[in-house]
Amino acid sequence: MTWMTRWQSLTTALVLLCTSLVGCDSDIDSDTLVRELRILSLRIGSTEPFSVADAQAEVKPGPGGLDLVFTSDHLDLNAFVAAPTGPGRRIAAPRPLVYEWFLCVGPASLFNQGTLDPGCRKWLPGDPDPMKSSSLRYLGSGQTFAMPTAALKDVVGGVLQLLLTGGPGGGGTVKLPEAPVSLLLPLILRVRVDGGDPNDIRDREVGVTYLRTWVALPGMTLPAPNVNPSLGDLLAGPDKDGNKTALIPCTAMSCPKNKVKRGADLFLIGGSLPGSAQTYVRADDTEQKMRTETLRYSWFATDGDFDRERTGDTQPDNFWNSETKRPAPAEATSATLWLVGQEERGGADARSYELELTN
Repeated sequence: MTWMTRWQSLTTALVLLCTSLVGCDSDIDSDTLVRELRILSLRIGSTEPFSVADAQAEVKPGPGGLDLVFTSDHLDLNAFVAAPTGPGRRIAAPRPLVYEWFLCVGPASLFNQGTLDPGCRKWLPGDPDPMKSSSLRYLGSGQTFAMPTAALKDVVGGVLQLLLTGGPGGGGTVKLPEAPVSLLLPLILRVRVDGGDPNDIRDREVGVTYLRTWVALPGMTLPAPNVNPSLGDLLAGPDKDGNKTALIPCTAMSCPKNKVKRGADLFLIGGSLPGSAQTYVRADDTEQKMRTETLRYSWFATDGDFDRERTGDTQPDNFWNSETKRPAPAEATSATLWLVGQEERGGADARSYELELTN
């Protein structure tokens, strides 16, 4: 999964400029520090544990010929977005957000797997309205969005037809697949402040993820679907080797506060529930070699600093301190911590935790 576009070219240019100037302050904020609007994860699948993370369809006889039939009538799309406000944050008070989902239908994306078409990269203030772009198809809105699989039917069907007929107009080399066809379709989310300044980068954010779509021709069997990993308890304590208790995560209904002493190290152990790492065969593997997914965990917070930005199941421990670097302002009584789990096939899970800073 490729899952974030953070205006990387601008960041790279600033870093290169900084390294070429004498006396330039290179103390750039860590990727873990989140003090403004930011997409942390995009998830294909519901918020239920181990929800299906890909799309599957079969070619079947239908009226007038063959028909493309999806195994589900919709896919759930979920955005995990941080929008911190208050002391020390970029924005003082909460503002309403608009979530807009798009499918990239540019030719480079449809016929070069894992490629984002140039026409789907235009999100800067001076670029054309994405709603009018021929490379983008608007799907719908909402932080959680039930996307009808019917919206994919003509796109997947068109790509499949070209693959099976040898390219535009036919006549190319045709080699019928011996196994289900795997396609990667870029899904793009734009989050913007409702009524915000279109020229202020703090008022918008764009994220990208890839939807894997399997298509089985007659006589073929679809592979077992990929499912999202499910995060387990996040254990925390003031001592590295001492007892640790589970932090209480935020939910859609409430966000309990976990008391943490300001300026003290908080030792953390994050991981996923058993069964999160599936065994699978890569889509391009003709030898059918079984692999086991590798889970990685990304850490974020509004304040302070982590020992490591990323962890894994072999080394799941981390620690955070609210004061060591990028301290929480004195008037801030709380900080937010986010944990995102991912695997290489696109599955993801995420949680947030509210930390009450005590003296």
